[in-house]
Amino acid sequence: MKISLFRLFILVLFLIKTSFGQELSNLQVFNNLTDSVSEKIIRALPDSNSNLLITLKNEGNLNIFYEFIKIKLIRSGIKLGSEFEYDEKISLSFSEAKVEYKNLFKDHLFGNYFMTREINLSGNFILERKNEVFDFNFSSSDTVGFDNYTKLESKIYPITEGIPPKEPFFSNLIEPIIAIAATATAVILFFTIRSK
Repeated sequence: MKISLFRLFILVLFLIKTSFGQELSNLQVFNNLTDSVSEKIIRALPDSNSNLLITLKNEGNLNIFYEFIKIKLIRSGIKLGSEFEYDEKISLSFSEAKVEYKNLFKDHLFGNYFMTREINLSGNFILERKNEVFDFNFSSSDTVGFDNYTKLESKIYPITEGIPPKEPFFSNLIEPIIAIAATATAVILFFTIRSK
């Protein structure tokens, strides 16, 4: 009976440890933001059954967002037309794709550093036949570990990289002093009480 309770206890500890979610990479967060852009495009379309031609005004690393949006549109049932056959043409442009790390803090005195991660994606798209412009600005904010932020970035896509805040100097100095002082006090008290 004691062995089975011990196994149950270990199992519960294991489940608690693994139940915390893994942090999304910056590229995954950008993918989620492009889902919002895709939904805005779908809502703006006059007819969801029309053939759609999308052109991207940006070049370089931002092409990945264009691909994310095309995938979402296709999965939503939108037909993508060719240069010669389309019912509506969209010109898509991204004005900002940025990752920022802010507000470095600790969860407790000797704990790990965390920081706020803010990711922003903004731009506009033009429905050429309707001659309408739609602006978008979507952002995400959450908390990530300071030690793990490089694992969330992708070297292939520099837009997923941000500049972390600097670690405070005095915090790194004070914690070892507190630990040494607490240890010295414990040793002094131990020998003082023991000698009496």
